[in-house]
Parts: sequence; structure tokens; C-alpha cells
Amino acid sequence: MSWPRLHPEAAAELQASIEWTQERSPAAAKLLFIELDATLTRIATAPCQFPVWQSDPTIRRAVLTQHPYIVYSLGDAPGETVVLAVAHTRREPGYWRSRSI
Repeated sequence: MSWPRLHPEAAAELQASIEWTQERSPAAAKLLFIELDATLTRIATAPCQFPVWQSDPTIRRAVLTQHPYIVYSLGDAPGETVVLAVAHTRREPGYWRSRSI
């Protein structure tokens, strides 16, 4: 299955999270990638299955269960969804809110 379109900064965040984890534990990086892949595939297939973000009802958030990341996306229709951020849950909340598509 394919992923939704990624905002350029979200793509960079995804890459950085994998690389950072890879430097510390290749096995953990593989598990992180598997969870991100599954989450992004679910977002691409059925974005409405994820709850809306309380600060903006046009944005949905998918919380990873095994890793400290949240994927924020915009759009409710498959094929039209854009991932705005792959955000670490313990760093600067809302930093990505000014991103536009």
C-alpha cells in the first residue's frame, strides 16, 4: 500500500527519527519503521479512522503505540490526505502548526 503525501518537513522528520534510532539500535529502528509504515498506510487508506485534533478539527492525529510519535495529517479523503508532521511527543508541541500545503 502507498503512503499519503508527506509535507517536506514531515518527510525530513520521519527520516531523522529513523536515523536517530538507527544510530542507537538497528533493531529498534526497524520496529519504528514498521509502526510508521503501518500508520501511514492506514492514514492513506482511511484517514477518518483517526480522531480530530482538538485545536483544529481539520487535522487528524495518529498516535503511535510503541514509540513516542504522533503523525498529524490534513484531509479526510483517501488520496487527498497530507501528513503535516511526524512529531515527537516530548518535544515542542505544536511547532508544525504554521505549515501549509
